[in-house]
Amino acid sequence: MRAAIASICACLFVAATAVAAEKPSPYIDDKGQLKAAISLRNAQGGFVGFTGQLYTIEPNGEWTMQRFVNQKVDEPSRKGKLPKGQLAELAQSLAKEDFAGLPQQIGKRQGANPHLYTVTFGKQSVVLTLGAGAPLPTPEGDKGKHDATARIVGVVCTIEKLLAEPKTE
Repeated sequence: MRAAIASICACLFVAATAVAAEKPSPYIDDKGQLKAAISLRNAQGGFVGFTGQLYTIEPNGEWTMQRFVNQKVDEPSRKGKLPKGQLAELAQSLAKEDFAGLPQQIGKRQGANPHLYTVTFGKQSVVLTLGAGAPLPTPEGDKGKHDATARIVGVVCTIEKLLAEPKTE
């Protein structure tokens, strides 16, 4: 009897796994392109307003990095194209961190000159607010908690890793 139950459980597990594997990704299509553009805006408040970098990745993998001051965005200072494998890595990060399930605002403004990280995928934006000059927390989260802060940091770290400048030796 136990063998029969074990066999049934194994079959159900295999069937459930196959169905889950066929579920389409909300972030990447069957051609290996993102379903929408994604951007990361790293903004530090200061005397002149907000300054920082804007990274944009188009669905086909073409990307740019632009500096900005408030609403004035410079011409791209860096650009390139991510291969399909790296687009898949980005889509996996979005899925792993359940980007669609994140709140629009994470963290609270504390005093003047906040440090803001804004990730936008399609029509959804998530803003992580940190204190003035505060570094990005680790993706492991505070005391090992994988909360909303750790989840958005995981996405930010993936984007920054994929678009990092090549190291020169």
